[in-house]
Amino acid sequence: MQISGISTKKDIYPARGLTPPQQSLVDNFTSFFQKPVESIIQPLLDATIKSVEASDPTAELQAQIDNATEGSTLTVPSGNYETININKNITLNGQEPPPQIKRINATDASQLTLNHLDIGNKGLSPAQVRTLPESETGIRVVLNNKPSTINITNTHLSGVADGISISSHTPLEQTSQQKINIDNNTISNIRPLAKIIIPQSSD
Repeated sequence: MQISGISTKKDIYPARGLTPPQQSLVDNFTSFFQKPVESIIQPLLDATIKSVEASDPTAELQAQIDNATEGSTLTVPSGNYETININKNITLNGQEPPPQIKRINATDASQLTLNHLDIGNKGLSPAQVRTLPESETGIRVVLNNKPSTINITNTHLSGVADGISISSHTPLEQTSQQKINIDNNTISNIRPLAKIIIPQSSD
């Protein structure tokens, strides 16, 4: 990006009736101030453009999650994201259109809400999906041994081996009561025998 057309009073109001020495003085004055402005602004613009071009939406979202306090609610902007890892109680609400996230891995989260997201590999063909390993699960939640409330709502899953996997660190008989709400979600292009693993309540 180049800066051009910086206007000065000379550009807008042409000087009239100036002698050559006076005109030369005006020209020198204009040149003196115009060049420093360009030399200051141009590097700033170049740095800003490079920063925007080099931005990583996945890294930015992951940093927001990592730095969020327990129980925070984050709005996820529309866009494309790679795998996101969650290790705290948090709510992720997707904007419209829903953000596309390759996978979500959540561990040690007893209060987790995922809402209005698009999870998976949308570019994969059905043949490619059939060859995916079991690790290619759209949403993987590992419960801790605390009372848990997990909400996965208004979310679409596609192009993954398994849609949702919810399991526990500890044997089910040692796990406190869980409340799991999976509602108003849709799936497409998930391999045959895809499964949702939900541990039974221990009460």
